[in-house]
Amino acid sequence: MADFLDLGAISQRLRELYERSGMMAKEFAAKVGIAQSTLSGILNAKQEINVPIINKVIATHSAEELDPYWLLFGGGEALPLEGASQLPRADAAADSPALALLLDRLEAQCLEIERLKAELAALSHTRSIDHIAIYYSDHSFERFRSELPTE
Repeated sequence: MADFLDLGAISQRLRELYERSGMMAKEFAAKVGIAQSTLSGILNAKQEINVPIINKVIATHSAEELDPYWLLFGGGEALPLEGASQLPRADAAADSPALALLLDRLEAQCLEIERLKAELAALSHTRSIDHIAIYYSDHSFERFRSELPTE
């Protein structure tokens, strides 16, 4: 199944955004509304970025600070930051109906992709051998069970 978002590339662009902000990690994480440890995990590729965090990054940066298309897909260019002194804009999506619609659609698609991935993973682990029975011509049988712990 193809992924529509390259989360690794988005994490790299988040790193670039963070570095260009001139903020300390604690300050940048607070602006976005995530824990500093979460930001650190994403920037150091120890944690995968997810849709709610992407939404927070986009929502807390005005259109003058960040082009959402650049963050998501790398197209175009990131707009220059005005500086770390600007207040976060949690209502950025509310200011732009087109951006709000894009975010809603994107979130719905990403959630559906994650649901399908989880369903596929669950299907691949739902079947295991419980026991094997051998039936003999004299109408007797033997049943063998695995001694290994099941998942």
